[in-house]
Amino acid sequence: MNIYEYDYEKRERVVKEEVNLHAVARCMELEDMTELLDHYCNGRGGYFQGVKIGKLLHRSHRFIQGQIIMTLIGILAGMSEQTSWDARNEDELRRARIVREQAGLL
Repeated sequence: MNIYEYDYEKRERVVKEEVNLHAVARCMELEDMTELLDHYCNGRGGYFQGVKIGKLLHRSHRFIQGQIIMTLIGILAGMSEQTSWDARNEDELRRARIVREQAGLL
């Protein structure tokens, strides 16, 4: 993955450095993944973006696909336990609770 910065003189993005995603993923703690997901979803996330990511994951190994699905269900289950919310996330937390209940894992 490339890290870009904007060159104002050239008026274009230029590569600042390259990052090995495999190495990053192997070093990440849960807090790092949480922060990464939080930053990614801030302004870029959403259902349709998730659908695109899901389709890209079709090429992942079948076992890893299962791990991804269980991780995502686990994230939803953990979020569904939130006890305070407001109108901005009320519907999403309700959906997370439905997924948790339907998964039958808790």
